[in-house]
Amino acid sequence: MFGLKVPIVSIVIGEGGSGGALAVGCANKLLMLENAVFYVASPEACAAILWKSAKASPKAAEKLRITAPELCKLQICDGIIPEPPGGAHAGATWTSQQIKAAINETMDELTTIDTEELLKHRMHKFRKLGGFQEGVPIDPKKEVNMKKKEQTVPRSSKAELEGEIEKLKQQILKAKESSTKPLEVALKNMIEKLKEEAYHEYSEAIRAMGLKDRLEMLREEVSKVNSKDRLMNPVLMDKIEKLKHELNQSLSAAPNYTILKYKLDMLKEVSTAKSLSKAATMKQEVNKKFSEIMGRHEIKDKLEALEAEVQSSGSSSFIDLD
Repeated sequence: MFGLKVPIVSIVIGEGGSGGALAVGCANKLLMLENAVFYVASPEACAAILWKSAKASPKAAEKLRITAPELCKLQICDGIIPEPPGGAHAGATWTSQQIKAAINETMDELTTIDTEELLKHRMHKFRKLGGFQEGVPIDPKKEVNMKKKEQTVPRSSKAELEGEIEKLKQQILKAKESSTKPLEVALKNMIEKLKEEAYHEYSEAIRAMGLKDRLEMLREEVSKVNSKDRLMNPVLMDKIEKLKHELNQSLSAAPNYTILKYKLDMLKEVSTAKSLSKAATMKQEVNKKFSEIMGRHEIKDKLEALEAEVQSSGSSSFIDLD
């Protein structure tokens, strides 16, 4: 569009978005109806990305500044075409007359410019949109609210994991002779490490199988539906099940399937060890508490009195006792 040697006038009459917004924005003049909106990412998509919920779309719409008056302030829109009370559909004939008058006025202005200047005008209008400042420190409050950079999870090899698991096994053996508290911490850290690495391997496998785009689209679709409706939506549930089935069917063909399966097996093994360790810790605590209670003087006295009563009863077994 930048190379067209004729004037370009774009008019947003309702809602302009996505890739079409970029095309419309390349015009010499961009005009909007009074109640129209214009964006690249919709408020729902923006909310799903920044706030992880489509319910935040009103807040996203306010921050995006997608209305005609706001876009005029940003110098993206060059003029606003008035609408009748109730919107353009309430008076289509009158609105079309306003659009015709705006086009004629704008074309009268642009046709006076020669071709070379017209191309420069279009390029300059597009290039001046937005802006940035270098070397200006970020406000601490804004810096806190900025999205955190995704950290790259270090991928351990099979040999490295085997070495770490062997060290953990040695700690488990030593823990039988001492306190299990350090062991619980070590098991928890290993489980978190394996979870992160397994998640990363899954992501790599999904990318290699060409399912990443479908997964992202499905995630965005799910984020737009609240939890109650999600369970009742058979179409959405069917899409999830189909993608899950396709993933399970193709997973073994992924180039990193072997290391993924190994990490998942290790995760299952370490999680089982943690459960057993927790049970052993609870048993130790119960035995310790029992010993403390049985060591009290009043309990000892009652136990001795009970034993004396049993002996004096002449009963040979518990069955004979009242």
